[in-house]
Amino acid sequence: MRAISALSSHTISVSTMDQLVAKLQGERDGKGGWILIRNGRAVEIEMGTKTMEALFSEEDLQAAGELLGAPPQSRVVFLFDDTNVDQFEYRMAQAVAKAMAEQWPVVIDDHTGRQEIVTPPGVRKLPE
Repeated sequence: MRAISALSSHTISVSTMDQLVAKLQGERDGKGGWILIRNGRAVEIEMGTKTMEALFSEEDLQAAGELLGAPPQSRVVFLFDDTNVDQFEYRMAQAVAKAMAEQWPVVIDDHTGRQEIVTPPGVRKLPE
């Protein structure tokens, strides 16, 4: 099982995530989170319950804050099987993160030291 986190500089409520996941045809999982199933494959979605300081180094939090424009306030966790070559589940998690980014700034942290700002659909990234 692989975990990645979506960090936001805004406070994200459970009710807001309920609405967002429902728009993506996901549903509550009965354990306090949500599940998104496509083609028999699943991504579990949970609100981050541990403090970010307990999970991320100070440097990682500062880097995320620089990308977000303000310190991270909320964390949404995606859990999925990453053994599939096509990375379908990872792309499903990215789709949820992009839907989040339509409302708030979002950074994906893959828990290996790599972070990237999520660009919502319809917004073009400027060349670097």
